[in-house]
Amino acid sequence: MNEPFDSHRFVVESIAASFPEEGDELFRWGRDLYCFQEGDDPQDLPWAPMLGRFADLTNDLIQAGDLVHAKEHLDAVASLLALGTAEVRDAIDVSYAENLMWNVDDPKKRRAGWTIVPAELQDLYEAMWGPFREIRTWTLH
Repeated sequence: MNEPFDSHRFVVESIAASFPEEGDELFRWGRDLYCFQEGDDPQDLPWAPMLGRFADLTNDLIQAGDLVHAKEHLDAVASLLALGTAEVRDAIDVSYAENLMWNVDDPKKRRAGWTIVPAELQDLYEAMWGPFREIRTWTLH
């Protein structure tokens, strides 16, 4: 019997294939988050939070000034978005694009990071948060 299509899982597994080091981090993080044990079904991994974690890794690269590697992340996600399926688009929208720039505090780094975000991801981000701002108008508590 075929498993139902899990768009978050598809995106995370595609990312892991393109970025093995980050993929290892995502799977380790997902297993730790859900206290996975040997023999647990990988289908039950927290795929949506794992995709959000990849957005965090992208943000960390922007915050560190590694725009080349961050752009590789962004371009890979944008290429998956270009597949055109509604399920993949929704997964990327909710778990990746909406999380972009979340933990990038420095206005110069936010501005530099925003310039490398592909237009289709910018559109998803701005649909959620409104026009991009160099200075965060909210704080983390």
